[in-house]
Amino acid sequence: MGYTVPDHPPDTQAAALDVIVRWAEHLPQPNIHAALRELAMDLDAEAAFAGLGWEDAQSLAKWVVMTVLTGTEIPATVDPPWTDPAAVAHSLDICRPLARHVRTSIAGR
Repeated sequence: MGYTVPDHPPDTQAAALDVIVRWAEHLPQPNIHAALRELAMDLDAEAAFAGLGWEDAQSLAKWVVMTVLTGTEIPATVDPPWTDPAAVAHSLDICRPLARHVRTSIAGR
């Protein structure tokens, strides 16, 4: 049985972090799995998803994972229009350098 992301979780920050961790669980590379789990802890410590609505938080969590996995920073504007662009911009300022750092550390292993 797979994990189903809730439609409207009561704690959007925890649910967004859960998206990252759950995605990591399905990866065959243990180093990437561990790196994404650590990234989720760092994003939690920085309150990266605080104040975001669920749609924005979920899209941003997926953006973070794809940035780490592909090594390419996908423009955040590719996603559907953000509900709260100012809050997303603030969250991106937190997520972007952490995702880059994780990608660099994975590539260096």
